[in-house]
Amino acid sequence: MAKRVSLDQVAIAHSGDKGDTANVAVIPFRYEDYEFLAPQLTAERVQALYGTTVKGEVKRYLLPGTRIINFHLLLGNGGGSSRSLIVDRHAIARASLILSIEVEVPDDWEPAEIDQYGRVKD
Repeated sequence: MAKRVSLDQVAIAHSGDKGDTANVAVIPFRYEDYEFLAPQLTAERVQALYGTTVKGEVKRYLLPGTRIINFHLLLGNGGGSSRSLIVDRHAIARASLILSIEVEVPDDWEPAEIDQYGRVKD
């Protein structure tokens, strides 16, 4: 692997909140891309990305059957949506930030073609 691209070319992300825990799921457009993404998207790397906005541990859960890489950001939501004074108290913007990470892809890798509904074209 030698090429580097931003994660938004390889995957989509979804985030939300559960009290004071933010959740970020990364879902590759193509099933086979999970194989090179999973080793690169570590809890440590995500912790560094979010920095001091996450006061607790970042936990990573790999779900290879569904090709999802899920992160729990403990103490990452300013006390929860009903108590937080942070701008993104529902943790929705967390997905946008994670998509800015650069990842390595195989030399022959090409981005998936996506239709107007966000589905991969065959």
